[in-house]
Amino acid sequence: NPRIKKASINTWQWVEWEHSETAVEAIKKIRQSVILKIICVEQDPRSIPYTKMKVEFPLAIVVGNETYGVSKEVLKMADEIVEIPMWGVNKSLNVMVSLGIILFKIVENTTALHRTVVK
Repeated sequence: NPRIKKASINTWQWVEWEHSETAVEAIKKIRQSVILKIICVEQDPRSIPYTKMKVEFPLAIVVGNETYGVSKEVLKMADEIVEIPMWGVNKSLNVMVSLGIILFKIVENTTALHRTVVK
C-alpha cells in the first residue's frame, strides 16, 4: 500500500506487519498464534490512569480514530484500558500524541526495570 509506505518513511521494511479489515479481526488473528496483552487507550468507565498500567510483553497497544475512538467490541477484548487524565474543557488529545505518551511510559518502565535487573 503506497500510503503505508509513505507514512512509515520506509520503516515498514523492517517491521513485520499484516493488514486486517478490522481491529477485532486483527486481535483474533494474532491471539491464535501469540499470547499477548492487549492495552486499549480510551476514556471508559473501566479505564485506569496510564501511569498505573502493568506492562507485560508481548503486548499490543490499540488506539482508536479521532472521532469514534476504540470500538466497544475491541474494548471487551482488552486486558487493560488506560487513559491519560485530562482537566478542563477539552477532555481528549490527538491520537498520535496520546500514543506517544503511552509508548514513552512503556519505554520508561522497561528501561527502569532493565536497570534494576542488571545491577
